[in-house]
Parts: sequence; structure tokens; C-alpha cells
Amino acid sequence: MRKIFTVCAVGVAMLLHGLAWAGVRDDEAAAVQVYKEVSANQVVYTYSVTNRGDRPIIGLTVGFDYYRGDTQLAGAHPSQILSPYAWSGRVVSLEESDNYEVSWDIAAATGAILPGKTMTGFRIIAAQDNPRFTSSNWTVIVDGPPSNASSALQFVQGPAPNVDTVPPQLHVTLTPNVVWPPNRRMVSIAAQITVQDDTDPNPRVKLDSITCSDCPDASADISDAALGTDDRAFAVRSDRVGRRKEGRVYKVIYSATDASGNVARAEAKVTVPHDQRR
Repeated sequence: MRKIFTVCAVGVAMLLHGLAWAGVRDDEAAAVQVYKEVSANQVVYTYSVTNRGDRPIIGLTVGFDYYRGDTQLAGAHPSQILSPYAWSGRVVSLEESDNYEVSWDIAAATGAILPGKTMTGFRIIAAQDNPRFTSSNWTVIVDGPPSNASSALQFVQGPAPNVDTVPPQLHVTLTPNVVWPPNRRMVSIAAQITVQDDTDPNPRVKLDSITCSDCPDASADISDAALGTDDRAFAVRSDRVGRRKEGRVYKVIYSATDASGNVARAEAKVTVPHDQRR
């Protein structure tokens, strides 16, 4: 019995030493801070990842303890997941359970968080406050070869120091912005876009949407528009129903996202007038 006890004691000591070493290793690999902004109709949780190691970070999960295999989020799912440039986020639900995780993966190699760098813009938007979004664990995937590091989130009162939280400046002009006569022909529209950011020299521009104020079938009156891409040329139909004094209005929305995930949006319009009277 004494020998068995000695072996067990040694085993427990080795396990505790291993867990302590794992914690140190994980703190040395990364740090993940979260702060929340509460408004009248939503709560926004923003996560900032600092790479403290010597290899790129290519994945992040909030609400998962890697060492315990514990999925920690529960309750209502987020209403929206936002991602930094070249990242993609999603909710990962468990089968036969209400628990879930929120994970982000790089969508392109340029999204990797390099050693010594901090990236923000990992955002969870929820209708109501959920303390688990600020008190659960994080797990990151470290590249080369892939390995995991995991520890507890650090809740802070504001953005991490030296982290970019300023969105780009975006301006959109459409040519032409008035089309006439209403002869039902498709007219080519060109978008002239200027975008500037205080830290990112090349913010990502995206055509978010084109809507029509009086189109019976917008898909028949808007063509060659690749939504979700940097598309600056499309066509709209020169037509209007004729009952609106303002005529037909095509509303075009572009967005610009910087490397930290800050988003700016700008709107421009193309009008088919009711008539040509001054």
C-alpha cells in the first residue's frame, strides 16, 4: 500500500507541475483581453489578442478551455459575430447541448497575428449582457506546426493600449448619380472611392448593398453587382413607377474595414427623377 501511495503521490505532483507549466506556457504564448460597450439595444464585446510567443497565431476561440475540453458559453446565441480583416468568425454549437463556443479562423495568410503584435476587432454582439463573454476561457491556435494555448480572459474597462479603435474615413461618389430618360435601359454606374486610415494603408473596401425605392423586382433592375467584394462598377435600370415625387432612388452602401477590424460605411445614391421640371 505504501508503494502504491508513493507512486500516486509522485503522479499527482507531476500532474500539478505539468498544469503549472502549461499555464506559464500559455501566458507566454498569448494574452486575450475583452472589454464591453453597453448601449440601449445591444452589448458589444471586443477581444484583443496579443501574441507573446515566437510563432504566428492563426485561430481564436472564446468560451473553450482546451485543457479541460470544456465548452463554456450558454444561453442566447450572439446576434452577430464580427471579424478583423482576413478573419472569419462563427458560432460552434454542441450536439444535444445548449453550450456553444465562438471561433475565429484566418481567411488568408495575411491575417495571422505575428509575434509581438496585437490584433483587435474580434467582436461578439449580443442583445443582452452575458457574463460568460467576459469570464470564460480563450484558446488560440499557434502555427508551425499548429498547437493550442488556453487560459482565462482578462476583462478590462477599455481598449488595450496602443490598439487601433478608429475606423477609416470613407467617401463614395457615383457617376452618373442621375440617369435620364426613363427608357428602361440599363445604365452603367462607376463608383469613385477614397478611403484613408490612421494605421492601415490599405483598408478593405466592400460593396455591401444596393437597394431600390420602387423596383417591383430589384434583381431585374440591378445587374453586375458583386456584393461582398470591392466592386466599383455595376448597372441600374433607368426607369421609375412615376408616382413618387422623388422618382426612383438606388441607394448604394460601401464599407471599409481596417486591419484592426474597425468598419466605416458610406452611402451614395443614383436617382431616376420623377420628371425634368426645375
